[in-house]
Amino acid sequence: GNGRIEAEETHVATKYPGRVIEVVPEEGDFVKEGQIIARIEVQDIEAQRTGAKAKLAAAKNAVVQAQAEITHREAELELAEAEVKSAQSLVGTGVSRELFEKRKATAKTAQAALNVSKAGLSAAENQVEMAQAEIDRLSIMIEDAVLKAPMSGRVQYRLAEAGEVLSAGTRVITILDLENVYMTVFLPAGDIGKIRVGSEARIVLDALPDIVIPASVSFI
Repeated sequence: GNGRIEAEETHVATKYPGRVIEVVPEEGDFVKEGQIIARIEVQDIEAQRTGAKAKLAAAKNAVVQAQAEITHREAELELAEAEVKSAQSLVGTGVSRELFEKRKATAKTAQAALNVSKAGLSAAENQVEMAQAEIDRLSIMIEDAVLKAPMSGRVQYRLAEAGEVLSAGTRVITILDLENVYMTVFLPAGDIGKIRVGSEARIVLDALPDIVIPASVSFI
């Protein structure tokens, strides 16, 4: 039977939109897995990451300030509670009920202030996490702007050139996996019934009729 020899194709595409800085291999070149094949401009993303790092530093400073504020509020509350106990023990011995109630109110106010400070610390810590997450996200985008060959193979098509502005998902290079070459052959039903998966096969190229390429049946 006659068929066409083909290889598995892998399309390397952009993950994010951007301008192409360079495309390294030419059509027909052999590339190795992990080899850099193209770069996308990331100046805007790097600027965003710098801003995110500044926000992270500010958020960390806010955490330190909030922690100091909590320490101060805890001291105030401790003093207020001590004054309440002192006034309570002296009620009826020269200390008025009004002064006792006033000190209780002061202690409640100190407790409320402490709760507010703790909430401020929680908010500052959330800002730290958000800023760090943004830095991580932008760092991944910068890393993904360097396109690398996912496998070894030969470049079949070079689909983009330096200077082009590509949208997300645009193909840049098509690579043929020369380790996975196959041939699809269409046979009469009577012949197919005689073949089994794993059976030996031979391929003869029209251009090289004297060479026999060993193969095996992988799918029927």
